[in-house]
Amino acid sequence: MKKLLTIAMAALSVGAFANTVYLDSDSVDLGSNQATLEKTSQTPTSVNLVVTVPTQIERCDDADMRVERRTITSGARCGYDTVRTFCGGGYGRVGYPTGPRYNPRRTRVGGRRGGRVSGGIIISAGTRYNPIMDNMCTTTVARTCTVSERYCSNPQYVTVDKIKNFNLQFDKFNKNASIAFSLDQNNNLELDVLNINESCVKKTIYGNDGVTTGAKLKLKRRCR
Repeated sequence: MKKLLTIAMAALSVGAFANTVYLDSDSVDLGSNQATLEKTSQTPTSVNLVVTVPTQIERCDDADMRVERRTITSGARCGYDTVRTFCGGGYGRVGYPTGPRYNPRRTRVGGRRGGRVSGGIIISAGTRYNPIMDNMCTTTVARTCTVSERYCSNPQYVTVDKIKNFNLQFDKFNKNASIAFSLDQNNNLELDVLNINESCVKKTIYGNDGVTTGAKLKLKRRCR
């Protein structure tokens, strides 16, 4: 019974991807955003899939455009201010900001022999607390400003076809296979090998800036 259920589910998966495309060249046009890909002995190790993805976009008539003024804090849009902040002091000669933090109650400073602080740290002779080391560092902070932003008071949504390229690679994949493939406008990818145990296949997905650009299917050694 369990075996029959598994076969039925596989049949449904294939039925959902009725568009069957054979991977028989370096570049294959799917004609849609989902298909059953047939890998054969003639399939190259790297195939560029040309995918037609239905994509919903927003459009707006000029009469529906509005302008809104908002107060924002943004370095990219408002710029930056340079401010000075306290960095702290310490031991060291002028121009050499090294050594432990200054503690006047526990440290003897002065004379030619120098002093000793708690923990056995030696302060060399002639070293003085350097007030210049109480320096002011600089940092940058984002400014706040008022900007004008355009928005659509009555947006309209339409669906258009966009072409995406998806690189599918095969690594030590020496078997024929049927692969369920789909890719939508939100980069949701389905890439499942239907007739090989999923534990035999290592799948690596590639992307750039949140955009899925390719994948590699590798057949594990024990399954070759």
